[in-house]
Amino acid sequence: MEQSADIDATSMSYDVEIDAMKEISKVFTELDVSAQERVIAWLSSRFGITSGQADRRSAEPLHAEARERSSSQAPRHFDHPAELFESAQAQTDAERALVLGYWFQVCQGASSFTSRQVNDELKHIGHGVGNITRALDVLIDSKPAAVIQLEKSGKSKQAQKKFRLTHEGLKRMQQVLSRPGEE
Repeated sequence: MEQSADIDATSMSYDVEIDAMKEISKVFTELDVSAQERVIAWLSSRFGITSGQADRRSAEPLHAEARERSSSQAPRHFDHPAELFESAQAQTDAERALVLGYWFQVCQGASSFTSRQVNDELKHIGHGVGNITRALDVLIDSKPAAVIQLEKSGKSKQAQKKFRLTHEGLKRMQQVLSRPGEE
């Protein structure tokens, strides 16, 4: 009889999760991708959920779909970040960070990138940024946000942070790369 009670409790737990997923799905279908990303970022922050706590098996198809969608919307013909950087003609530190975030996320197929990766690559191509955190903050604070912070490891200001371009950030880069005379 005790085993039956355990099964019923587990079943009820799953029912509650399924009901929550249904409600979230209803709400999310009314939001654009950028709004969905802001909601997810808020939920993660509000409830202290990190990507390490999520079920990676269920999240992986979503990441693959996002990468596929990103790559189908933009050319992947840049063999080196310097080629992408030259094509984008970034003028500000924030634009430079956006271009290299695009390099990692779309051209390299990464699900996220760090500020260190972006600035190291910018330095390699001769365009390092004085304060990469501020440059990324400009992109995060823009409305709609071009970049979201996914997680932060550690408590110090210098702790490693992971970022991802939003739908808006991808759209901005696609517009930059589709300017007349750009290939």
